[in-house]
Amino acid sequence: ESEVEANLRANYYYPTARKRYLPRIKECADEIEAAQRSVEAKDWAKIDAFANGIADRTAGPLKLYTSSLAGQGLGLQVKFVKDMSTQSEIFEKQLKILKQAVKKKDGKKASTSFEAMKIALDEYRAAAKINTPDGGIGEVPTDKRVGSGFSNNNPTLYNRNIKDIKGGAAGN
Repeated sequence: ESEVEANLRANYYYPTARKRYLPRIKECADEIEAAQRSVEAKDWAKIDAFANGIADRTAGPLKLYTSSLAGQGLGLQVKFVKDMSTQSEIFEKQLKILKQAVKKKDGKKASTSFEAMKIALDEYRAAAKINTPDGGIGEVPTDKRVGSGFSNNNPTLYNRNIKDIKGGAAGN
């Protein structure tokens, strides 16, 4: 089994993508079960906050992180990237259904959507090999020679994203 790594051209984009997108994906993975339990409690405010907050902030990073691994237009076909892309599309589609269910306060549709989103997120994380306690973020290299001259390797950005997640900045 090969390690998930960015290809040659994507090495320029990958460090930034990892620090920028993985904290948001991890935050959603950490919070989805608690939000899903809110359906049984009929806590629509909490479900709405999750759907229009955390989950909404995750849909884009799922696609963008996949794109960073794909090599920015090199046209390489890699199975795990295709799987990640499929799961991100399922997540996004189910998020739209969840938002509609919240507006209509439809518990059954919300529950079904949550389950599909959770499965898609779990499968995405497994395909990307980011289903680890740290969410795949890992150690951030501090060597200034890595990344571009525009500071793609920005430890401050990484630390801010981690602090936001650990601090529970769900309202942002």
